[in-house]
Amino acid sequence: LVMLDGFVYAVGGWEGRSRLASVECYNPHTNSWQFTQSVKMAVTSPAVVALDGLLYVTGGAVLEDGDGTDIAQVYNPKTAAWTEISPMQIARSGSAACTLKGKIYVIGGWHASTENTDKVECYNPKTNQWTMCAPMKERRYRPGAAVVDGKIYVLGGEEGWDRYHDTIERYCDETDAWEIVGEMPTSRSWLSCVSLQLRKDICISSCPDTSNSN
Repeated sequence: LVMLDGFVYAVGGWEGRSRLASVECYNPHTNSWQFTQSVKMAVTSPAVVALDGLLYVTGGAVLEDGDGTDIAQVYNPKTAAWTEISPMQIARSGSAACTLKGKIYVIGGWHASTENTDKVECYNPKTNQWTMCAPMKERRYRPGAAVVDGKIYVLGGEEGWDRYHDTIERYCDETDAWEIVGEMPTSRSWLSCVSLQLRKDICISSCPDTSNSN
């Protein structure tokens, strides 16, 4: 799911027996869903972001074994049309994606039938080019990603079969470097992240302990 211009878009997915090419759009004002133009290829687990009024869909699983594609597409809601852009350098599914300083970063994912990846690449819409960034410290399938204070944070994800991360990595685009900056209380994959700026005048306090009160 991704929000663009106040609407929520759901792209592709799995119906139970087959992959979906359909795209649905949710209007919070009318509390209703409607179909929009389908993507060019049925896909599950793509990485989806919104940038400058456009919807970008990168990678995703297109084969029965779950292997990903390098195809990247962009949707313009004003024309209701999809356009293919330059393909990624690595085919992948189950990646995380986020935007930073007008560029799109696609992070980790499932690269081949037996390999999760630590690879990261960056797309520049102005030049229609992908460039490889420094790899993460750990391979991650289905991690969560969010941008806070101009840095990319990647949380959790799957290293291999039944091995899940609790670590948090941070990326600085100015130095093209990753560092592990913390751990979550539990290991997890298939997670979503969001950054939220709180008002400075909000006061958070804990409730008093009444377990021993009469």
